[in-house]
Amino acid sequence: MLRGFKTVAVFIIVMAFVGAVVGVLLGALADNYLLWVAVMAVVGSGMGLALGYGMLPES
Repeated sequence: MLRGFKTVAVFIIVMAFVGAVVGVLLGALADNYLLWVAVMAVVGSGMGLALGYGMLPES
């Protein structure tokens, strides 16, 4: 069970970081870095939660 929590946590952290990187790129286009980094990190962590939960074994 602890291994499953670790798997989900790793996916959340990695995808939040990826989202923040995409947020930097969007922030450069919109001239508002902090807003887009925060928004995309939240979106990325949600995606990481879904991906991490999908990687858990069935039983």
